[in-house]
Amino acid sequence: MFSSALLNVSCSFAFQLSDIGKAAKANISVGDLVLSIDGIATEGMNHLEAQNKIKACPGDLSLTLQK
Repeated sequence: MFSSALLNVSCSFAFQLSDIGKAAKANISVGDLVLSIDGIATEGMNHLEAQNKIKACPGDLSLTLQK
């Protein structure tokens, strides 16, 4: 699971990650911008909305990232 927080960065989000979590295993790095979560743009989303969308995913999660 993704650890602690999502940080608002110019209408997108950057992860704070655990070194052993799913995001790290998927090669997602701190500083990557999340442009969409399961096809839904993150622009205009606040921290809680993005976090809830990620946590609500019952299976595979699709993220569009800008490295």
